[in-house]
Amino acid sequence: MKTMLVSSVRLSVSVAVMLGAACMPAAARQADTLAAQRPDTACAEATARKGLCMTLEKGGAVIIELYPDKAPKTVERIMKLAEEGFYDGLEFHRVESYLVQTGKGEHDLPPLEGEMFGQRIWHEEGMVGMARLPSDYDTATTQFYIMKERR
Repeated sequence: MKTMLVSSVRLSVSVAVMLGAACMPAAARQADTLAAQRPDTACAEATARKGLCMTLEKGGAVIIELYPDKAPKTVERIMKLAEEGFYDGLEFHRVESYLVQTGKGEHDLPPLEGEMFGQRIWHEEGMVGMARLPSDYDTATTQFYIMKERR
């Protein structure tokens, strides 16, 4: 199984993550290019825009555009975990799949309510969502994924 190691997660204090709603594929590709070419610049720009930046151990960065109004409980959880260094040193897994995923399976956190369910949103390339059990919408905790293709 291929993995990618996250060396650090940087974010601004007032971050909010929209996990589960579509992001603009063109914007995602532009951020991708910037993150690969100049990760420090990309991270500074993402943080200035209240975004999440994950620098990768082998170079480059993952930039996530953040939306506080769409999934407030999820945003609060991810923000707190990132600020505490929860994601530092974790690996992305499932990288050969249609998505990449990171987070920890074992923790003491209660599951989150599925805030985005009921909305007709396609999983587009570049979209970020919370991983959960297939049988229950309200089981997301710390793991999130980034779509590599439309599903």
